[in-house]
Amino acid sequence: MSNKSRLIVLMLFVVASLVLTGCVGAFGASSVETVQGNVATTSLQFLDRSAKGPVYNISVQLPDEWAGKVVMQNLGNVVNFRAAETNGFLFSIEALSERQYWKASGSYPASQVNIINKGDTYFVYHLPVDAHYSGLAPDVFAAYAAAVPDVIASFTATAAR
Repeated sequence: MSNKSRLIVLMLFVVASLVLTGCVGAFGASSVETVQGNVATTSLQFLDRSAKGPVYNISVQLPDEWAGKVVMQNLGNVVNFRAAETNGFLFSIEALSERQYWKASGSYPASQVNIINKGDTYFVYHLPVDAHYSGLAPDVFAAYAAAVPDVIASFTATAAR
């Protein structure tokens, strides 16, 4: 391999690394934790281009049988809830700016469900349309999905100080 080819491969590797870490880097490192009890709490804020929204402390009440079986992954503007044993996707809660919310609502209105808006931050949740997209067995996904509306009904968001 020539020096020119090596340089091109190296540059492609550097660019790919920057792209793959860019989203997490905007908010800092992501955090992953197993939810031990039945209350999941974390902080979220939207990131719209270079504008960062206010930080909100959010909380949801999980069913007692989910304790120790659910992993919460916070990426800064979205928190993913996954089955701990299989890493199957359960649902996510996302913080959006007003512009992002209306853009997403016009594009794929069925893919997100509005929870609440606080000032200029809109909170929405996403639930896979079926077990295939979750990576879980259909019966396992159905049991989790049936509980998600009650989890979302318990959602609270308070501005961090």
